[in-house]
Amino acid sequence: MIRNLGVSVFKKQLGIVLLVFFIKVDGFAQLTISGKVIEAETAESLPHAAVTIAGTTRGTTTNLDGYFSLFDLSGPDIELEVSYVGYETRHINLSKEDLADDLLIVKLNPKNS
Repeated sequence: MIRNLGVSVFKKQLGIVLLVFFIKVDGFAQLTISGKVIEAETAESLPHAAVTIAGTTRGTTTNLDGYFSLFDLSGPDIELEVSYVGYETRHINLSKEDLADDLLIVKLNPKNS
């Protein structure tokens, strides 16, 4: 009987520890941004466009179809900087609520010559 009581107390303690762990992990959830960079007028994909977190060295380039993903992002607000040769650089401010959308579409305008 005493042995069964020890196992029961251990299970309860383990349950509490796991609950606290999952609450803490959820509080530090990482964000992912996925999107596509296109030409504003024609909607053509822009391959190899640079997509960075403004003020950092973190970033990526778009694939041949213009798609990109940035993983393990944190913070309440994120500013993306998107650039492509011959096009105006675009700065986009995003909040966590904005990141709930499935796919971010970034339209770039050609530079005026």
